[in-house]
Amino acid sequence: MVNKKESLLASLKTHVVEIDEANRGNPYAAKALLAICAKLLRTGQPIPAELNEWLAKRLDAVAQGTTKTDYEKALQLSKRKAKEFGPARDYEELIARSIMDSKLGRHKGYSCTDQGSVPTGAYSEAAERFNISPTTAESYFHKHADWLRERDKIDEELRREN
Repeated sequence: MVNKKESLLASLKTHVVEIDEANRGNPYAAKALLAICAKLLRTGQPIPAELNEWLAKRLDAVAQGTTKTDYEKALQLSKRKAKEFGPARDYEELIARSIMDSKLGRHKGYSCTDQGSVPTGAYSEAAERFNISPTTAESYFHKHADWLRERDKIDEELRREN
């Protein structure tokens, strides 16, 4: 169940989008998935089934490789493919929307607690959620916020007409 204070977007399984992107050859998505797996393993949290299957396939391929190039291909981190991809526009918009819907202020702040640092700003909250830096979250927000606001206005007008 989603915490009422969190955006509904927080409950989405972003790793499913990343797996699809990685399987298309996007090394940025593969890198993000590896970071998610590392975080889940470090914290002892369960790895979702789809992500577990993706990781198992990658590790099988690594075990069969013998060179650095084999390992990069196995982990879907080929630098040659990196030029073809950047974070997908939809993914950037998803991050920007989560920041817009956040109840936190639009800043990169953290506060220290007994449990560690806790995001107090929307950018740092998105950074934790999507495994990116707060600065990247902020740049995605500024890049897509105007378009998202315009789309919201259009949606509202359409709702009023119907």
